[in-house]
Amino acid sequence: MELDAGQKVRISNGEEATVTGKPARAGEGLVYQVSLNGRDMLLRWFPKPAGDDLYRKIGNIVDGGAPSVLFVWPLYLTEKKEDGSWGYVSDLTPNGFYDLGSVLLGRTKFSSLSAMLSAAMKLCGCFRQLYEKGLCFSDLTDSNVFIAPEIGDVRIGGGANLAENSRPVAAAQGAQDQATVSSGEGTPGITIVKPETGAVHVSGGENPSQQEQPSGDIPNAQGTAPEAAGESVPPSSPAAHEAGYATVSDGESPLQDSSPSAPGAISRCLAPEVICGGAPDACSDSFSLSVILFILFFGNHPFEGAAAARHPYLTDEIRRKLYGSEAVFIFDPENKNNRPVRGIHQSVLRSWPSFPKVLQEAFVQEFCQEGVRNPKSRLPVWLWEGKIREVRDMLISCPNCGKEMFIGSKCPFCAKSAAISVLVINGGRTVPLVLGKIIWLEGDIAAEVIKDQEGTLLIKNNSLESWSVVTPSGKNKTVPPHGIMPVRDGIRISFRPIVSPHLTAVISNQ
Repeated sequence: MELDAGQKVRISNGEEATVTGKPARAGEGLVYQVSLNGRDMLLRWFPKPAGDDLYRKIGNIVDGGAPSVLFVWPLYLTEKKEDGSWGYVSDLTPNGFYDLGSVLLGRTKFSSLSAMLSAAMKLCGCFRQLYEKGLCFSDLTDSNVFIAPEIGDVRIGGGANLAENSRPVAAAQGAQDQATVSSGEGTPGITIVKPETGAVHVSGGENPSQQEQPSGDIPNAQGTAPEAAGESVPPSSPAAHEAGYATVSDGESPLQDSSPSAPGAISRCLAPEVICGGAPDACSDSFSLSVILFILFFGNHPFEGAAAARHPYLTDEIRRKLYGSEAVFIFDPENKNNRPVRGIHQSVLRSWPSFPKVLQEAFVQEFCQEGVRNPKSRLPVWLWEGKIREVRDMLISCPNCGKEMFIGSKCPFCAKSAAISVLVINGGRTVPLVLGKIIWLEGDIAAEVIKDQEGTLLIKNNSLESWSVVTPSGKNKTVPPHGIMPVRDGIRISFRPIVSPHLTAVISNQ
């Protein structure tokens, strides 16, 4: 049964929660704001019997506790009523958080690149913590992920949308027992290969012909509405806003109209194999994380380009093709048929060139056809964390206007380049040598950049080991703990030469 304002609901510890607001629809149930011991909370309510399995699952999730404070987690299970209806209670999402759909629509923007990268790192941590508890997402939507753009904080809703991870964490990080997804030789749709059942083919319809695609790398918009470009559609129910659903996660998507033309029922955050009927696991969650990270950085879905812009509305059938059977990355180096459209996808067109190459290459690897079709080729969470650290290393303040920018590119605000020295570690990771920069090595603070009285930049050894340094002229020097060395082009440093001889770096001017 449905609940009325003022009605009391008994929870499993014997206390009672009082309904204080009107309901918002969510999935197969309702969302109510309630008061429990004077504390405003959220009640996710199933007015029709949802089965004993789900009731036991939520009970186990409640007993297991949240992976971290970054999750909006079920805290209390209610007692079942005589008609079989029941629910669970969780905290409200704090003020200042906005759902992922707001990021896609450009309604909320990060205060800085630092805040953006902080949110990205926390998201990676959330997914890793979820795997460690043996859980993954059976469904994940725009309304499950919340961002505080001013401070770079995140919250993720978990509850009825969680499932037990069918594969160990090690498998999700590159082990060979992953399920394989393949498009097949000349076969439309997607084929899901499961070890336990064999191959299951799910047709996605005919692939668009080459002639139907817009010509050129970046097509232009021709009067296409924003919705046609795959932009997020906010919850249409006024009750959803009255109940705070737009700022509160209950772990499920808003209930959509059941008509075939209603957008939003197929989640844009799910992996292609899940959209096409496969079982979710930690590997599909890794793909979902990659999608969310792309949205955070570039304000656009990785598969929403010209293919999405051709449709006035994204029906379930179109979404299954767009995100599943016919998914094509908007910057796929081998398939240019789904490029972003000028006049519609302005955010990604503007921001993609300004981000470091290491991040661009990571997304190309993740969303190319091999990454889409073969789950075991995808980037694990720990590798994403490493990529984001590399990008964070490359963040500096523009010496011309003071705004944040990445080394190796023009400032997006003043359009000027910054000539600075960098530390190239192990031939790949690049750290700018600017005043105050902290240099991290293997999880520890190894050095920082300081200035002497004359304004000369120096590197201070903050580690416990001496460094072995070779000057451009070939002279050998030793920099002891708390010692300093000048920032000069061509100097080669061996950090921890005895413990970690592989850690070497060269100073270079860029």
